Amino acid sequence: ATYKYFTSLHWALTQFTPASMDVSAKNVYERMFSIAVLFFAMVAFSSIVGGVTASMTQLQNLRSNHMKQFWMLRRYLKQNQVNKELQFRIEKFLEYRIMKEQEYVQPNMVLHLPKLSQPLRNELAHSIMVQWLRGHPFFHKVSTLMPNFMHKLCSNAIKEKVLGQGDIVFEAGEECTHIYFLSAGLILEYTPLAHRSKKLEDAPSHRLQQKQWLSEPSLWVPWKHLGVCEAEKPGELISVDANSFCKEMSAHPAPRTFCASYARLYVECLNNLPKTVLSDVLDQHILDSTALVERASVLLAAIYENRAASNLDLTNVG
Repeated sequence: ATYKYFTSLHWALTQFTPASMDVSAKNVYERMFSIAVLFFAMVAFSSIVGGVTASMTQLQNLRSNHMKQFWMLRRYLKQNQVNKELQFRIEKFLEYRIMKEQEYVQPNMVLHLPKLSQPLRNELAHSIMVQWLRGHPFFHKVSTLMPNFMHKLCSNAIKEKVLGQGDIVFEAGEECTHIYFLSAGLILEYTPLAHRSKKLEDAPSHRLQQKQWLSEPSLWVPWKHLGVCEAEKPGELISVDANSFCKEMSAHPAPRTFCASYARLYVECLNNLPKTVLSDVLDQHILDSTALVERASVLLAAIYENRAASNLDLTNVG
């Protein structure tokens, strides 16, 4: 039985190739079956070979065009006497962007996305962006308790931009209007203003990675950057615009009350910090956001209990 099976398989494979074997038709019906299989095999084999050939040709054309474009870029940079360091950064950044475009589907490639309703767009933006914001205790709490507010926030106040190696995110002394979150792959190096005068190798710095944040005070108080932030490795940076955040927050009673409670506690702790530790990177070790969120939640619950009691008293009086 095993020999017959492999003989049948061998015969079937010979119909797709120019090969031959000692098994052949013995009567008219077997001959007709062989001819029909041969025609089918010829069409199928030609289609497979044609498809593989077309795919390989397309890949070669894409690779050839990619190499040609990089050659044109190098020629352009060389003719304009661009320094070697900047040339290297430009090429590395473009390689990263092209790799990302090949590995991930970009929004502009999906033609049906603009056809979505606005509520669906808000939910989609929330689903994509909120994963990076949840690392912060405040935004995690808001996302859990007030999902509608977070949907609006992700749709209207949050932007994403791509950084290349060596790109400057902000300089010391600049007006701060955003809080920044790091997405996957991005690595930032933050050097406080007090240490910029030292030699580069001696200056202490903070190395920030995925789901960490910078410049949170800009949400609650007027703030100027206290250091320089530079991209050490390319990636995506998520930014929350402080003005848009305040606008969306003010339009909803519950978020407004919770944010006001948290802001008062945050600014109080900020004012109590020594000036030597103030920077754009105020992580959990310096300023415990988790504890502040819990205290703000307790205050919010107390406020709503008082309001409920007041409404009950008015109802009894009526």
